[in-house]
Amino acid sequence: MLAVALGRVFATARNGTCAARPELAATPLPLTVRVPACPSFAGIDGIRRLFGPLGWTVTAEPEPLDPECRSGARHATPMSN
Repeated sequence: MLAVALGRVFATARNGTCAARPELAATPLPLTVRVPACPSFAGIDGIRRLFGPLGWTVTAEPEPLDPECRSGARHATPMSN
């Protein structure tokens, strides 16, 4: 029930529309997201392939999450749109 209510309340935001202020809905918002650790077995390129099509620019520094980990998982920070 809560999901339905939230869906109705935020429907215009999800669609990127606003009847009262259409110019505001078309204005891009400069957002930055800092992710302290984002495991990716595909490395930084995998993270970029995941978030790039969504319009995000990924700045990342590879670093083992655990010195004992042999999987090669890496992390990325920050991402901005």
